[in-house]
Amino acid sequence: MNDVPQNATEVLRRYAAGERRFEGCDFETDAKFDGAVLAGAIFDGSWFSDASFRGCDLRGASFFRCNVKCADFQGADLSDTSFREAAVEAADFEGAILDRTSFEGAGYYGVTLSDDMEFPYGPNKQRESEQAGSSNGG
Repeated sequence: MNDVPQNATEVLRRYAAGERRFEGCDFETDAKFDGAVLAGAIFDGSWFSDASFRGCDLRGASFFRCNVKCADFQGADLSDTSFREAAVEAADFEGAILDRTSFEGAGYYGVTLSDDMEFPYGPNKQRESEQAGSSNGG
């Protein structure tokens, strides 16, 4: 299929039918994927503002050059997932599994993590870690 899914329900239906490529989606508000299995899904170039991926299985998924502004990934399995060159702004990763997750070249601020977690930085680790430490104040 070449047409872009119009909502989360359509993505889930098409994923269940075997489709894995969902590039260019534009979900500006309230896309709910909570608890879904979307392992290996490719969302490259998509927009997920205020989307919820709570408890999702997103192992090996790709969010290359996506906007995941205010997205909720609490408790999601993001092992081997790529957020390369993505805009990761005010996203919540509390309790998420971030094993081998790539944020190389991503722009981010206001990221929420569990107290015992460190954000997996790309090449600008020092500069970004200083910004992350000061983002709780505003």
